[in-house]
Amino acid sequence: MNISLHAIGRMSAGPEADLLETYRKRLPWSFTVHEYEIKRPHSNTQTRMEQEAERLLSAIPNGAAIIALDERGKTLPSRKFSDTLHAFQADNIRSIAFIIG
Repeated sequence: MNISLHAIGRMSAGPEADLLETYRKRLPWSFTVHEYEIKRPHSNTQTRMEQEAERLLSAIPNGAAIIALDERGKTLPSRKFSDTLHAFQADNIRSIAFIIG
């Protein structure tokens, strides 16, 4: 399975980057991080969010399952998240793309 993380903005060096690297090394699958910047973000919040969504979705591999990470989204317990990943494997989904806008 190939896992990719697609995010708007750049992660700074620090504890979060270190934690990401620690967990990346533990994964038995391929894991890549892709960071994007919008060169001229629109001042209107809705338009900026649409620009970000367009950029992220255009980078997702064909056929990948998409998991959007959003602070307002549904929280899954670890077991349920694990079950979701296993279901993707059982459905022969070879790529999972996590997106952060």
